[in-house]
Amino acid sequence: MIWIVGATALAAGLLVGLTGIGGVLLVPVLTGVAGLPLERAVAACMLGFLFSGLYSAFIHLRRARLPLRPVAALCLAAAAGAALGAATLDLLPGTGVLGGMIVGTVLGVFFVPLFFVVVQRVFKRRSTT
Repeated sequence: MIWIVGATALAAGLLVGLTGIGGVLLVPVLTGVAGLPLERAVAACMLGFLFSGLYSAFIHLRRARLPLRPVAALCLAAAAGAALGAATLDLLPGTGVLGGMIVGTVLGVFFVPLFFVVVQRVFKRRSTT
């Protein structure tokens, strides 16, 4: 069991570093395999990805040289969404939250890269015409 959780945490950490996602992979493993209650699994993931996410964000921002104003607006909106999500967690049934995480995992792993490729091809066609 510890090997499955460790391997999933490593994969999720890699995804956090590369793309900014990953918690949707680890929470189902912590609840389903390790038997943690949903609240503890979410809290453990949030705490575990806090430092890796901050470091990854620093590296990506330094490499991309983004202007501070849009990044700050994005951070404030994401923080508001996270606060709203955390506040409504007690109102939702655990199975609904876990189901949403599984759907989020499928969307994040399969459809987001596909969407990226489609959008990239559409913009590439527009720039050549």
